[in-house]
Amino acid sequence: QLVSNEFLRNFYEERITSHFAGLQRYGRADDFLEELLLSTPTMVQVEEGVTGLIDPIHIATLILKEREKVATEWQQIAKESPNEHMD
Repeated sequence: QLVSNEFLRNFYEERITSHFAGLQRYGRADDFLEELLLSTPTMVQVEEGVTGLIDPIHIATLILKEREKVATEWQQIAKESPNEHMD
């Protein structure tokens, strides 16, 4: 997992200004996910005699699951919002 975290951090940092900073066109963050999904899985040496797999599709899946979780939480907050203002 450490290898995947490092890969994602580097992948994100390489694209922070082109995909996330300042004004961006609608859907630009989705372009980031598409680029991640199109990345090639890679084997890397973690330490002497130990290799790790960087699986961009798995990383993108985790991001999408987290995104879904956040959207569901926001949806629930929005549903409860009118009730909060009625009191």
